[in-house]
Amino acid sequence: MISVLSLLMGSSSALSVLTLVLLFTGNLWAMAAAAAAAMVLAALAIPALVQQEDLEQGQMGQFGAAEL
Repeated sequence: MISVLSLLMGSSSALSVLTLVLLFTGNLWAMAAAAAAAMVLAALAIPALVQQEDLEQGQMGQFGAAEL
């Protein structure tokens, strides 16, 4: 799960940087395509982030209950 999340977030970040580079070259079609791809990858990462947070909260709850 972590590797998929890292891949999605890293790809989204790289495409965001590419979008900024393309902004200065004047290639609007390529810029729009890169921005759209970055948004799609970021949207795909959201459920993975939520699932990871839920797992971490569950682990924290288990550790807290064991200490009592």
